[in-house]
Amino acid sequence: RSSGLYELRALTEPRYSPPRGEGVPLGPVISNPLDEAQSEQVAAQMAPTRSQRPELRPLLNPSAADYGFRPRDPAEACRQAFQQSFTLHAIGPAARTPEELALRTSLRERLLTPQSTTTRLYRLVLRLQAQQKSVPAMRTYPVVLSPGEDSIEYEAQFESWAEHSRKLSSMDALRASFSEVDVRIERKLCFDFAKVRAKRSL
Repeated sequence: RSSGLYELRALTEPRYSPPRGEGVPLGPVISNPLDEAQSEQVAAQMAPTRSQRPELRPLLNPSAADYGFRPRDPAEACRQAFQQSFTLHAIGPAARTPEELALRTSLRERLLTPQSTTTRLYRLVLRLQAQQKSVPAMRTYPVVLSPGEDSIEYEAQFESWAEHSRKLSSMDALRASFSEVDVRIERKLCFDFAKVRAKRSL
């Protein structure tokens, strides 16, 4: 048991930290998270408050526009994207300007820090969460590697799964976007794929 607890703590402590500017606060830590659901709360507290105002909603046809209500909160917009087919999701434009590139980098550092783990350990995390038991807070997303598998092989399987099983139009385009909604979608896909890998190995 003590060995399992040690490994569980290791999962929640990143082996490295992405470069950050001096004086940038890390934000609050949730003491009893339920996988990505409450880790999203950590990220949300670090983001500025956004208004809920009507705005232009992009359609599949870029020349058309539909005036309707779309939540300006990226976390809510991400949840709505997962409630429908990704063939209907309009990926945001790729970052090009220095400001857009800096924004994308900042978002990915905050929301997409990977942490390698094993299928056995991640199944333990999922089992504890299913039992509503406390687990350490996670600032990372899990990369569930099989024995002998490296991160390059894992990444290739993740991209194939996202584009074929989840019908995402392009993982490359999603990663090029500087939209916080798209970064959160990639984060949620990472968590979902980790769960698929852990359950598939049972």
